[in-house]
Amino acid sequence: LFVFQGALSAQLAALLHLAGLGWPIALNGAYLLGLVGSALTLFLLARDLWGEVAGWGAAVASLFVPYHLYVTYYRGSLSESLAWVFPPLALWGVTRWVAGQRRGLLVGVLALVGLALTHPVSVYLFAPLLGVWALAEAAGAEAGQRKAALGRALALLALGVGASAFAWGPGLVERGAVQLERATSAWVFSYRENFLPLAQFLAWPRSADPKLLNDWPARGLGGLFILAALAAWLTWRRLDRRGRARLIALTAV
Repeated sequence: LFVFQGALSAQLAALLHLAGLGWPIALNGAYLLGLVGSALTLFLLARDLWGEVAGWGAAVASLFVPYHLYVTYYRGSLSESLAWVFPPLALWGVTRWVAGQRRGLLVGVLALVGLALTHPVSVYLFAPLLGVWALAEAAGAEAGQRKAALGRALALLALGVGASAFAWGPGLVERGAVQLERATSAWVFSYRENFLPLAQFLAWPRSADPKLLNDWPARGLGGLFILAALAAWLTWRRLDRRGRARLIALTAV
């Protein structure tokens, strides 16, 4: 099982159980740590880039993003819930490493390793985003420093992917040893069956119906969050070159 599925989230629940908590509370505690931890790391990233108010705004908003809630409360995917702790740390690491701080390299590489140990598939999904962020950081550097900045960012990405290969590599190499098509034949896991209608993609917040058991929540980005993200463009004139490069990259992603 753990050739294809990261073990870190299960190990976290087991540690809480060994600390004296019953299994149901230990499992819920692991979900809680994933939610709070992801908000905290996003707070640290946003505060570092745009200040205290932006940090709190990003942290609070992240806890109510429809997909985040869908993964935690409906699908019950512990590994994905915990995995969101690591991407902000990786982005923070690239930012600091490009600026010449060695701890940024260490944090960025360890964040990618942590992501692979928690939910290996997320490495494939997040690596392109991290690449876009690396390009943005390089584009925002001074004219004579852009090549060096890009080299630093790509070096972190390569080291992180390489250092985490022991976690995501075996599943890639050993796909032929399992009947992977049986996992993707159900509509829930079929790529073609999971395109969202525009109304759901842009859905506004709605009240939950307490009479419904297993209510089907929205999975899109959410209209409110898209507007909040686009509102960042109101600050365009006040941003420096690096700030504008980051804004373009994040909007594109």
